[in-house]
Amino acid sequence: MSRPTDKQTLISQNTDSFNKLLRLINNLSQEQQLATFPFNNNRDRNIRDIVTRLHEWHLMVIDWYQHDRLSNKSIVNKRGYTWQSLPNLNQLIWEKYQTTPLDIALKKLTESHQQIHALIDSLNEEKLFINKYYPRIYITILGAYLIASTYNHYDWAIRRLKGYKRSIIKQLI
Repeated sequence: MSRPTDKQTLISQNTDSFNKLLRLINNLSQEQQLATFPFNNNRDRNIRDIVTRLHEWHLMVIDWYQHDRLSNKSIVNKRGYTWQSLPNLNQLIWEKYQTTPLDIALKKLTESHQQIHALIDSLNEEKLFINKYYPRIYITILGAYLIASTYNHYDWAIRRLKGYKRSIIKQLI
């Protein structure tokens, strides 16, 4: 799919990608859902790690929009991080959720997905996709933040889970 350029496409693609992600998770056995990935990754080691990262990014974008969009802060600057220090921020997110069970993480993700969709739904086409509608946004359109924290992030998660499924199949052969 191509990158969304209007509100309806953004909503549709987000919904489709989110549902695809949940189907991938639900089609795994409970043991597979809770297992550590067999491939080497220092941070996102299991499905819970991926799900909580998606959830936390939803919350950051919502919080940024509600409180800081008119300031001179980007999403990550608000938390004391820069775009260059994203790996450190994602590590902090990983640490925060290490004791969260997967079922709770999935509930949190579903709730934050609904919240970010409510935010998208509340915005008109101009606010989402008109260049420099919000002059203090570091990137040109608000929709780019929302695409990055939903559609693009869901696709990243789907790719990770497909890699995990391939590794499961290889182990069975």
